[in-house]
Amino acid sequence: MQTNITTTSFDLSWSVSDSSSTNCNYGLSTSLGIPINNGGNILTHTMNLTGLQPATFYYVECYSVNGNDTAFSNVGIYSTASNSSGIIRPYFNHSVDVSVSTGVDAQNITTYFNDTIKAYMDLAQNTLDICVYNASDATIATAINDAYNRGVVVRYIADDDVTNIMLSSLDPNIPIVYRDPAPAGIMHNKFIIVDANSTNNSWVMGGSTNWTNPSNLFNDYNNLIFIQDEAIAKAYTLEFEEMWGGTFGTNKLDNTPHNFKVNGKDVAVYFSPSDQTTSRISEFINEVDYTLEFGLLGFTRDDLGLAVIAKDGEFGVNVRGIIEQENITGSEFADLIAAGVNVKSHTGITYQFHHKYAIADANVTASDPTILTGSHNWS
Repeated sequence: MQTNITTTSFDLSWSVSDSSSTNCNYGLSTSLGIPINNGGNILTHTMNLTGLQPATFYYVECYSVNGNDTAFSNVGIYSTASNSSGIIRPYFNHSVDVSVSTGVDAQNITTYFNDTIKAYMDLAQNTLDICVYNASDATIATAINDAYNRGVVVRYIADDDVTNIMLSSLDPNIPIVYRDPAPAGIMHNKFIIVDANSTNNSWVMGGSTNWTNPSNLFNDYNNLIFIQDEAIAKAYTLEFEEMWGGTFGTNKLDNTPHNFKVNGKDVAVYFSPSDQTTSRISEFINEVDYTLEFGLLGFTRDDLGLAVIAKDGEFGVNVRGIIEQENITGSEFADLIAAGVNVKSHTGITYQFHHKYAIADANVTASDPTILTGSHNWS
């Protein structure tokens, strides 16, 4: 487990069944090359790696020695914190109630989602990587072409089984990779990466919205989130490079760092399906102490449904949810209602509730308030 992340150090902790020494090998690649041998004879180990570089990924293999026996961990990849600002900006395209906000107020920018995405693309000076399921917006197409024309290196990854009519408006010299149709599933991401290697100009955009005009960008209920952080931008770039090389779906590997420190806040990043995202969502639910709210387009995972029901049954825990797809095959809606969970259907209401978010322990400072968001439905 990685803790105490700074710009020049972090700790790794592990436990073994027999008293043994504390050791590791680490480096900037899987070849490792730098050993640390702290000795000792204990069951619970902590290794402090120091003298590291900001926003840099390190590969580490921890191990413990007891006589002739050695227990090795898998080689993991871990990030230091960046020197970036850590600004986090959430946006919504329908009304928001900021009276419940105790931090950065979310903004309702109504029909300006495309213009906002364009504004961040216009910041790109060196690189612009785009990975979006479906797109049909002329304003965003103009921003991409403008970036290419001013010398920015632009790359685009798209899904293969939707219309993506915007792509025909892009400069034909902009390279586009379509999802390999061989693995099951779809490429459902909605992210961009601006200037990943810049301390002050690296931005990542995530959230729930596709770039379809007017449906997802303006009409359907969606969110965008922008984060200015070099380390997170580099992690997204690792994921992008894997798909850019033609690896999609179940062929992808869990090969990105997951834990980050962004302007003093803990941030975790996981990609589907390689990073056991369903297990991470389950952990998120299980760690709720007081309140859980969720808003989802689709919710069909039985294991997550059972986790929500179990959490709702705990004394002192209040659960509320909104689900768009009440009646699709496998929907958890009826089971949640039957179990007494306070969940509401958005079916039949004008425009889709396209969000994929959950909120844990909002405004309960005695706990650990956490937001979960992105492009991942609970299905």
